Amino acid sequence: MTFKADVLAAAKLKAEELEDWKFVSKRYQSRPVKFCDLIIDPFWFFYGSPAAAVIQPAVGVYIKEVEVIVSDLSGLPVGKVATFSKKIHRKELGYPLEFTVYVKDFGSQQEAVEQVFSNLGRIIQFGKEYIDEQYCLDTKEKLYLSVPEVTRGMRCVHYCVVRGLLGDTDYIKRVLNREIDPEGYQDLELIGKVFDYFS
Repeated sequence: MTFKADVLAAAKLKAEELEDWKFVSKRYQSRPVKFCDLIIDPFWFFYGSPAAAVIQPAVGVYIKEVEVIVSDLSGLPVGKVATFSKKIHRKELGYPLEFTVYVKDFGSQQEAVEQVFSNLGRIIQFGKEYIDEQYCLDTKEKLYLSVPEVTRGMRCVHYCVVRGLLGDTDYIKRVLNREIDPEGYQDLELIGKVFDYFS
């Protein structure tokens, strides 16, 4: 098999070691509660010559209620990736770890796959620990309260929807008035629609 096929086969096997997690669309997903999915995404890129696997891992949550509202207001398709996510940096993993693995640097393709597998284990461990620390899944409201504030880009729109679902239209108004992160970019037209939706 190709290096890519071997890596993905190993990643799928890894999911069998994780209680309540599945390997779907090249990422790990869990649905411990009905109102969100937890996601640990390696964001793999594969190259054929020289054969290599590159990861840019991230961890976060997918909240369908938020995605549907944003889709209704923007006309865009319902999002399929994490609604809120954090990029995982090498220094956070506790030991040196290369995010690019080249087959040529190992004695065999199998050894390279084993290295990817080892790296993946640390990334999953970090992701699960981050989720446990950041997000409260006791209730939908507690989840929304635990979502970290995002003040720029499309994620700001998602965060404004979360504030709206919590009944905090004052927050959305402050974003519209450029009182929150005035130097950052926000899609004020779409955020205005969010404000109207919850007003």
